[in-house]
Amino acid sequence: MGIFRTNLTGNKIRCSFNYDPHKVKRCKKIGMRWSPAKRDWYIDRNKMNERLYDEHIIGFLMYGDPVFNHKSLPVSLSYKYPDYLMEHQKKAIESVENGRMRHLFAHDTGVGKTLLGIELVKLFEAHTLVVCPLSIIEPAWFEDLGKFAPEIPAVNLWRLWKKANHKATAEAIIRSNQICIVNFETFKILYNEGYLSPQMFDMVLIDESSKIKNYKSQITKDLTKFCDDVDYVFLFSGTPAPNNKLEYFSQARIVDATILGKSYYKFRNLYYHSIGYGGYTWVPQAGMDDILLSKIAEFSSVVRKEDVLDLPERTDNVIDVHMTAKERKAYKEMCDGLYTGFEEGWITATNAGAKIMKLREICSGFLYDDHGDAKEVGKSKLNALLELLDEIGDKQVIIWAQFKFEADQIRKSILTDRKCESGLVNSTVAQGQREEYIQDFKDGRLQYMVAHPKSLGHGVTLTKCTYAIYYSISYSHEEHYQSRDRIYRKGQKNACTYYYLLTPNTIDKVIFKALSDKDKIAKVVFEYIKSKEW
Repeated sequence: MGIFRTNLTGNKIRCSFNYDPHKVKRCKKIGMRWSPAKRDWYIDRNKMNERLYDEHIIGFLMYGDPVFNHKSLPVSLSYKYPDYLMEHQKKAIESVENGRMRHLFAHDTGVGKTLLGIELVKLFEAHTLVVCPLSIIEPAWFEDLGKFAPEIPAVNLWRLWKKANHKATAEAIIRSNQICIVNFETFKILYNEGYLSPQMFDMVLIDESSKIKNYKSQITKDLTKFCDDVDYVFLFSGTPAPNNKLEYFSQARIVDATILGKSYYKFRNLYYHSIGYGGYTWVPQAGMDDILLSKIAEFSSVVRKEDVLDLPERTDNVIDVHMTAKERKAYKEMCDGLYTGFEEGWITATNAGAKIMKLREICSGFLYDDHGDAKEVGKSKLNALLELLDEIGDKQVIIWAQFKFEADQIRKSILTDRKCESGLVNSTVAQGQREEYIQDFKDGRLQYMVAHPKSLGHGVTLTKCTYAIYYSISYSHEEHYQSRDRIYRKGQKNACTYYYLLTPNTIDKVIFKALSDKDKIAKVVFEYIKSKEW
């Protein structure tokens, strides 16, 4: 077989051998480089590369026992499959229990991705880092932890990092909590400032992994480097590549660097070619699309909502939309003014509605002035909507919006961001045009419909659509009830999913809770303002 030597240093894996094109091909496959000075092949030493070296170099070339011999985490002796798990979740857990250490679970929205992640933590009793969008840390992860695993100690690292007095004790807090949950942006800060290291964790869960579809972004690069030194890594996303299959690259790189390679440009040039003015449009090479699909299937598994028969008929999801400092300042100033008005008596129950509406406007990122002109305050909620539409993918969506300005803003952003038209049904649209939009939406010619519940809240059946997003909500129980039933009525064969974009600690949450509890909203809102707890 000739001479073959492995040489390990503190940060490199090196090997040398008599020239053999097959061996060279295997070295290139795992990303090794040739060193003319040392006349050997080398690669950075981390857990990903150690595993690839054993599998593709030592194992494939039959040069004896593995060099690194990583051991799998032991399955907890106390773990039992809970009765509440659905079949696709059980199959996913079984695949991990049987040796799968890294994978992309391309599971549709509303099929229990968060619960699956929690069960994987319980399976191994693993010290786990969860990286996800800020908007789902509390309403998704901590809510499900409270329901299904209240015994597991967990910490919200984003909230922890905001408190200056906790920065000194951050490492101790991280080590003392079995699950550490952080948003993508804060992960980058904690990692680069040395508060997070791969050696702290047995497992990483990346929820909504489409957030790292851009291979150029610094967050993607940092998360890739971090995951390279963790044994167990699982990605979750309903739509991993919302725009095209090129967006699978960075996610495949984290799962298994040999499937699509370590170079984005080599990957793109192998499977795609550019067309059009300037060459900025990439289309699949002839005969390569099916090959790429088979490669994607090697590191991922797909569960679509319509194929999961044991899903509940309706699923509600609250997405926290965190205000910028500018938005929060405007909101607080408005709250302070209302509180003063109540105290001094110039705001009463009869004229409070219009004043309180200003709080709702700021939650949506704008404010009407005394002349009726809208002034933009921020785009936090609009950005959250566009991210959610990316996650939902190519499905039809109805977006409920209370204000004319936000409805126009949504449509313009959909046209710019997603390059498609959307229907509009509110008081600014003539009846004939409304009917045309509704028919186009029913027939599938429009993917998105932006509507006010008063204009599209009664008598219309939209059962081809299964997703509804509440960009803003009103005080009316009837409007809310009727709008929910546009997609959930006779003829609907698929599970329906509802999303509420709500800003925490604001009038949004107060109104939503009152709607959910069927309380008298006016009374609840007045008590909120009078309490001055914001």
